[in-house]
Amino acid sequence: MSMEKEILELTDLISMVKNKQVTIYRIHKETGVGYSTLNGLVTGERVLKNITIDVAQRLLKFKSSL
Repeated sequence: MSMEKEILELTDLISMVKNKQVTIYRIHKETGVGYSTLNGLVTGERVLKNITIDVAQRLLKFKSSL
């Protein structure tokens, strides 16, 4: 998957949280990504370009399981 496609997938996941299709809590529990990290991404306090590759991979795996 290209980096642009991955960024679009992660952006879509954030949109799903904002639209209440999935909760931060569920993503946190299923991926092990910190709740505060996820909340920061949703509120805009954190940006996607600053997350680690490990976090990105876990979020992409979660997104593909939906």
